[in-house]
Amino acid sequence: MATPKRISLRIAGMHCPSCAKLIEKSLRGASDIEAVYVSFPLKRAIIEYDPGAISPRKIAEAIRSLGYRAEAEEKESRVLLWSFVTALVLSTPLLLLTYFVDVAWEVWIALLLATVIEFGAGFHFFAGSYRALKAKMPDLNTLVVLSTLTAYVYSAAGALYGHEHVFYSAIAIIVTIITLGKLIERAAGERASETLLRLLELQPRIVTVVRRGHEIEVPADEVEVGDAVLIKPGERIPIDGEVIGGESTVDESLLTGESIPIDKVEGDSVYAGTLNLSGFLKLRATAVGERTTLSHLINLLERASSSRAPIQRIADKVCAVFVPLVTCVALLSASIWLLLGMPSHFVVSVFATVLIVACPCAFGLATPLAIATGIGEGAKRGILFKDAEVVERLARCELLAFDKTGTLTEGKVVVTDVLGDEALFLAAVAEKQSEHPFAKAIVERANREGLKIPDPESFKPLFGKGVQAIYRGKRIAVGSTAFMHELEIDFDHLEREMNSLVEQGKTVLIVSCNSKAVGLVALRDSVRKEAGDSTASLKKLGFGTIMLTGDHEKVAKSIAEEMSIEFRANMLPEDKVRTIEELRKKACVAMVGDGANDAPALMAADVGMAIGSGADITVEAADVVLTRSSIEDVVKAVEIARKTVRKAKQNIAYAFAYNAIALAVAMGIFYPFIQTLVLSPSAGAFLMALSNVFVVTNSLHLKRSLA
Repeated sequence: MATPKRISLRIAGMHCPSCAKLIEKSLRGASDIEAVYVSFPLKRAIIEYDPGAISPRKIAEAIRSLGYRAEAEEKESRVLLWSFVTALVLSTPLLLLTYFVDVAWEVWIALLLATVIEFGAGFHFFAGSYRALKAKMPDLNTLVVLSTLTAYVYSAAGALYGHEHVFYSAIAIIVTIITLGKLIERAAGERASETLLRLLELQPRIVTVVRRGHEIEVPADEVEVGDAVLIKPGERIPIDGEVIGGESTVDESLLTGESIPIDKVEGDSVYAGTLNLSGFLKLRATAVGERTTLSHLINLLERASSSRAPIQRIADKVCAVFVPLVTCVALLSASIWLLLGMPSHFVVSVFATVLIVACPCAFGLATPLAIATGIGEGAKRGILFKDAEVVERLARCELLAFDKTGTLTEGKVVVTDVLGDEALFLAAVAEKQSEHPFAKAIVERANREGLKIPDPESFKPLFGKGVQAIYRGKRIAVGSTAFMHELEIDFDHLEREMNSLVEQGKTVLIVSCNSKAVGLVALRDSVRKEAGDSTASLKKLGFGTIMLTGDHEKVAKSIAEEMSIEFRANMLPEDKVRTIEELRKKACVAMVGDGANDAPALMAADVGMAIGSGADITVEAADVVLTRSSIEDVVKAVEIARKTVRKAKQNIAYAFAYNAIALAVAMGIFYPFIQTLVLSPSAGAFLMALSNVFVVTNSLHLKRSLA
């Protein structure tokens, strides 16, 4: 079998996601197709095939037989490149003939060259115009065809009837420059969606699984939950799973944006699309196919890439009426100058130039290219916007509300203080068999200090109070003040230290032995290292910040003071929702949370942001998903949203200003006052292309500004 090749096809005619599934299912049934992925939102198929058995043309025919149209993106690019090179090569002698050479038959040679440029190199404009008119949506191609065809017919008539004024050079320059502009736009679009394309390419074709004690290779889409999957060094992981054997280092950068590889040992989670770097891994599949983290990421990016922001819809509406409006303006301008007695070549020049300079390309590119670039750059950093509208809403937000546990804090309780020589040892013995988070934190601290923790002779947990245990005849109790009162244990001598720790927002457990209080253990959920700096950065960006937590007042106050933010404590999920709704009456509000209990508040906010890695990104209530579990990414998401919308607005403002000024000049409004101030079709084409290049480069500048 030949080395598999990959082809990207544009698919037309799909009406819903089921169409994409139909194409996938049909192609997967072919023996010479190795892998296939069809995206309905992007109208694109990525297919891996055996070049020795099937050709891209046959694949396209197979798709057409299902009732859809398929065309290789590489073919479109090749057509544009051929058109540009042809136009450029033929334009050189044509311009020399027009401006510098005076020979017999000059007019006819120029006409021949212009004919090849217009109908050969410029054929893609005619094809595009035909499709646009058929869909009743005239576009750039329509304006180019109208202007160049008018110039061509007028010039050809000049060759036949001997008048001097011809527009061969204009035809050459228009076709060459606008084709170059299309090539630049295509390259820019590919760069904007490169993150999605890289994700699409991360899905392995063949997977090694262990079934009935034997290692066998199966297609990736045949792996089932519970299967044992073997991953060699250098292989992509095809499923979400849990390590059940082996150790390795895994590169998760394309999923999380985190460049440092992660060590994986037994019990750790791994995700589809990540790269196994060094060791051999045996995994138990926990999610396969469309339920994997990778598939979820792809779906999020597809939806975001194919959606439209409100600001983009304005541009779309402008483009929808622009072409017929501009055509009318061109006809009106030409008619007025004709009635005023201007020569025919001037009238034709005005008509063609108005059509060219007013092409709505810059309007059409202004928003989608900026939005696509911003979404793609966010995805590289593990920041996933669910759609384009979210980017615009987040850019407008003025207030950020945070959940506490697992968001501003690590979500993991640690022992911060121990009072009493034997307190930690006795507490660890009593708590050793408990599954409570406090118990795990105490045992972990004891192990870290090198204490050997024996098993108690008996253990009794008391929900909401504490634990009791017996060790070598000693009766140990660990728990709250209420528990100690219930056991009639006096702890007055510890009262001052205990109150001081409580004031610091810590949870204090009293340790007693044989009915005597011997010490204290204080615990607290540790604040994320980056939380303080991140909230400070948000304030510099003009954001108000507030923490909403179910913890009691003193704990909440301690953490809020540490980060210098407002807080509200003792809040149930429904209280958070009510608070968000109140805050929204005053400002646009984003809510950051880390789990299902935060879902109602995330949905109530203008923008819900879920902070969590791995399976946590399935939190459907969120509008933005931060896969790296870092508060710093909240700041980065805000910066991306604001810079993206700023770029889109800059592009629209430029496109509007350009069209307004260029159209006025092209119409000849200033001609009665300054006769040199009138555009030729060639100059119009150059300026139109220049406006597109500005919009493209301005949008792609986001990459550097966000680096």
